[in-house]
Formats: sequence, C-alpha cells, structure tokens
Amino acid sequence: MTPSPITRERIRHDLKARRVRVADVQHVTTNLIRVTFESEDLLDFVSAGPTDHVKLVIPDDGVAPEPVVREDRLVRPYDGILRDYTPRWYSTAMRPPQLMIDFFDHDDPGPATAWARRVRPGEVTWILGPRGSKPVPNGAESLILFADETALPSVARWIEMGPGLAISAHLIARGGDRAYLDYLTGAADPTCAANPDAPGAPRLTWHDDGDALLAAARAIDTIAPDTFVWAGGEAMLLAQLRRHLKPRCDREQAAFEGYWRSGEANYDHHAPLPD
Repeated sequence: MTPSPITRERIRHDLKARRVRVADVQHVTTNLIRVTFESEDLLDFVSAGPTDHVKLVIPDDGVAPEPVVREDRLVRPYDGILRDYTPRWYSTAMRPPQLMIDFFDHDDPGPATAWARRVRPGEVTWILGPRGSKPVPNGAESLILFADETALPSVARWIEMGPGLAISAHLIARGGDRAYLDYLTGAADPTCAANPDAPGAPRLTWHDDGDALLAAARAIDTIAPDTFVWAGGEAMLLAQLRRHLKPRCDREQAAFEGYWRSGEANYDHHAPLPD
C-alpha cells in the first residue's frame, strides 16, 4: 500500500457554556428541523471542522438547568438532558450572533426530537462546546462520504468546507432525494450555494437503505493515497462499512462516527464502534 500524505489537525477549544435564545424554527426538509439560536454569548463561538459537535441542553418541561464549567470541565452531577449536535452554520458577524442546528425528525422521537418539534422562538437554553475541531484533512485531493439522514448536516459542512476537492457521497434518503439535494447544495449561507450541475460539483448517490449503502462501499476495491473517507450514521451500519474500507487505506485516511445505535437511547458517539 502506498503511504498516504494525508494528515489531520486537531484544534482544542476552551469549554464554555453559552446561554442562547431560540430565534427561529423551520422545517428545511420533511425530516429535518432547523432551530436557529442567537446570543451575545456566541460572539467567540468557533467551529472549524465539518464534524464538530456541541452539547445542547434539552429543556425538560421548559426548564434548562444552567451547566457549570470549572477547570475546562462540566461540573457533574448535572441534572439537565444533554445531546450532541453538529453546528450546521454560524455567524459571529451578525448582531446578535447566530447558530443553526438541524435535527433529524425521527419517527420514534427522543427528548431532543420532541423538543425540536414543539419549541418556539423566545425559549432559552444552553450550549456547550465544541471542545475541539478537526478541519478538512491536509493532503487530501478527494473525499468519499457515507451517511444516513442523521449525518446530513456534517455532509453539508464537508461540501462547504472542501471546495476544490473531488467529493463523492453515498447517502441514505428514505423519503426521496429531491429535498435533500436542495439541502446539500443550497447551503445554509446562500452565498455558499453550490450548483449541483457545475463541473467539479459533488457527486451524490442516493440509496434506499443500509444494505444498498454497504453494497456501494463493497464495490470500492482500492482507495487512492490522497483520498479521505468519512462515514457517519447508525453505529452497527458504520461498523460494517469500516470492516470493508479500513484495510484499504492508511489510518489517517478514514474516520467512522456512530451518531446513533438502533434500539439504544442516548447513544454515546464517542463509544468505540462494534468490531
């Protein structure tokens, strides 16, 4: 195997709890709910990587306990409900600064999805992080992405943060791909919108389920040294993707992130994927 030139920078951020107010709520697709937050506390917010995540306090009966940070750690025990989400878009130039988070509207909603369905502008909660960022890898000339609907916000960020890279994305879209196509190529910031038909535009392939996604991965026999592979979604599915793809590239060429696990509530995405 030819050594890969790809390296990944890791940027650490001080942990900070930010009090935020809901400014807007809208469905950007049938299954994606966008909540826009605003706060002067976001003035120093930084998210430099496509797969960064923040911890969002999910209010319970309208109550969002204040998280306390001491010595760069969340003081525990903490009584609030915390869930991790990708910052879809943010602007510190606006007044007040804004941050968008997109929620996948699960059929069997947990606390976060249920909150996103009912929340209205004016409600107050808290956001922690991100603790760190991994920018687009150095030395990469192309990207291969695999994702289900829960990871589409990260896919959108990969597309926005990787201009000039040849991007091929294999995506699960059970409800049809048209709205998701607009979501991925329209960009949260209209000035960054991509033309899906332009030369060099991301090549998006839509699949009906995990089996079809796995078949697409298994059709890949070799991975070029300057290609980076990223996959996000259901943990058991990602474990199968990793078994096939990992032996075909260097360690720094691939990352697999389990966002959720079927049948398990409050899955810890930091947990190692099953073998």
